[in-house]
Amino acid sequence: MGRPALLYCIGTFPKYALTSTKEYMSLHSMVMYGCTPLREKFLARLPKAKFQKGCINFKSQEAFPVEIAEQMIMESAQAEFPPKEYLAKIGKR
Repeated sequence: MGRPALLYCIGTFPKYALTSTKEYMSLHSMVMYGCTPLREKFLARLPKAKFQKGCINFKSQEAFPVEIAEQMIMESAQAEFPPKEYLAKIGKR
């Protein structure tokens, strides 16, 4: 991310981050990064936001309403994180 962030971690793994610049705010989601269907669902619901692989950039609450952010976090919370495959790959169980 490269800038100060408000982080939510599971153990040592960052799950979400909120960052801000002069031009926009970003909600980073490692769950969304690894879950294409979740990303596609919210991409369709947020036409005024700019999506990257694992983050949503937005300039106003109109571009990313709180209700949609809440729904995204609630759906993301149901996903396994970090995924078992990733933990096995790095040697942690």
